[in-house]
Amino acid sequence: MVWTDIQKGGIDADVLIMGSSRAWVQFSPKIIDSLLHVNSYNLGIDGSHIDRQILRYDIYRAHNKKPKLILQNIDFISTLTTKYGYEREQFFPYMFFDWKYREKVAKVEPFKWYELHVPFVRYYGYTELIKEAFAKRNNDELYKGYHGFERTWDGSNLLLMDSLSFRYEPALVDAFIQYVEQGKKEGIDFVFIYAPFYVEAVKKVTNLNEMYAVFDTIANVCDVPILDYTFSYLSYDTTYFYNASHLNKNGSELFSIMLSNDLDSLGVISN
Repeated sequence: MVWTDIQKGGIDADVLIMGSSRAWVQFSPKIIDSLLHVNSYNLGIDGSHIDRQILRYDIYRAHNKKPKLILQNIDFISTLTTKYGYEREQFFPYMFFDWKYREKVAKVEPFKWYELHVPFVRYYGYTELIKEAFAKRNNDELYKGYHGFERTWDGSNLLLMDSLSFRYEPALVDAFIQYVEQGKKEGIDFVFIYAPFYVEAVKKVTNLNEMYAVFDTIANVCDVPILDYTFSYLSYDTTYFYNASHLNKNGSELFSIMLSNDLDSLGVISN
């Protein structure tokens, strides 16, 4: 489990992969390591906006050395918009016993008083979580935080999409810039990445140019390069996806090869 790895320390990655599930299931550390001769780790956190991503990074840094490079996935789905409630229980065992992070956690995921202060009551209603706690866990599906899904295309969610729109919250833009600028002050390089997205879903985005404008502004302010795979060859073939926004294992491995080659050409690894 990624949180356990973080808390134990010793990951000490040269390259960190940051983002939501579109980082978690699409960036393969095994391939990145083998092609670029680095030690990478995937900190992608499912269903999470940039505040949650930064929180995970802060916890990581408390137990592990700083990376040399951060690969930050960006997109119109969740990077700069707040989403509460999804898998909030993941914060229970790791954060509420550490007063240093309680305030930070409360900012990215609202909790009731009893959830913060009454140990066992906070688990009320999380029956699946309790079952998992006593079940034998199979960790073979994870490799350095990454989970490749061996699934075939399911277009049902695409059929439900009439239109999509990019949204952002100014407070999250500020938090994002602060996170990048602080990292750069510490000597950490960044690359922003638009991972592949199935093209028929991209066509439903009504304000794609606005997304590009916002992230271009952030990249210019922070002096960070962007690699854009929104319209890569992978994006045109459902063979490589299991839904409109996530590559399957085969697609993620091909994408990771493509990304590694481009990072090599960009020169950020050798630097």
